[in-house]
Order: sequence, then C-alpha cells, then structure tokens
Amino acid sequence: MRGKESSGATSDGKNPSGKIASAYQELYFLAGVDADQRLLVLTDDKFYQLLSKNMREKLSRDIKLLYCPLSDELARLVETIRAEATDEIDRGKPSRPGKD
Repeated sequence: MRGKESSGATSDGKNPSGKIASAYQELYFLAGVDADQRLLVLTDDKFYQLLSKNMREKLSRDIKLLYCPLSDELARLVETIRAEATDEIDRGKPSRPGKD
C-alpha cells in the first residue's frame, strides 16, 4: 500500500501534471511488488476523482485506487500546510499582467 495526498487542480486551475506523474510512478512501483493486494491510497476526494477518471483504462486489475478521507483535524492541518506551500511557491513566480 502506498499513500498519496494531493488537492486536485493547481492554484491556477490546471491539472496537477507533476502530482499525476508522481502517482503514475507509485503505480509503476506497485506493479513490481509481490503482494496479495496493491493499493494506492488517496486522501483527497478531488484528486481521487481525477486519477480515477484519467487511469480508468490504464490501471492494472491487480492495483486499486482507494479513497480514504482524513479526519477533520488532519484535513485542516494538511490544508494549512498546502496553503502555506502554495503561497511560498507563488511568491517565487514572476508576476503576470492582470494578476496584481
């Protein structure tokens, strides 16, 4: 079992291509594991829906995506950390016309 947490779309509203690529890497890793069950556990419903849709035809029958919601307390903590990380990344981006 491998866990993944992501928030769906980026702050610009685009698909999180890096996070999707990371999930593909996790699935590739799981494909090589000798186990009775292979699960990629996702803790964000939006990302789970996105991956489920994108991987519907590509996912091995031996690997399953599983949505496991976080407790309210953990979800708030993750959201706080995600917001701070997004702000930090956005501060490093050059300003675009109309964004300021």
